Amino acid sequence: MDGVIGTGVLSGALPEARVDEIVGQGLASLGLAGRRVLVLVPDTTRTFPTPLFFRALARHLLPRVRAMDVL
Repeated sequence: MDGVIGTGVLSGALPEARVDEIVGQGLASLGLAGRRVLVLVPDTTRTFPTPLFFRALARHLLPRVRAMDVL
């Protein structure tokens, strides 16, 4: 990857549609077509909007990859 993809906000959170767009941009440049992908879930010591990211990952990866596994 050539640089950082995305934006931030000073307060609050990015709207789900914007997060989905950023995830799509980040994944677009990766050569994942026909490959198996393993998604690692952060442990409970990290805060993470898991449902939001899994929706975005599934939406952008499942049409392209052979399999998407979660650990």
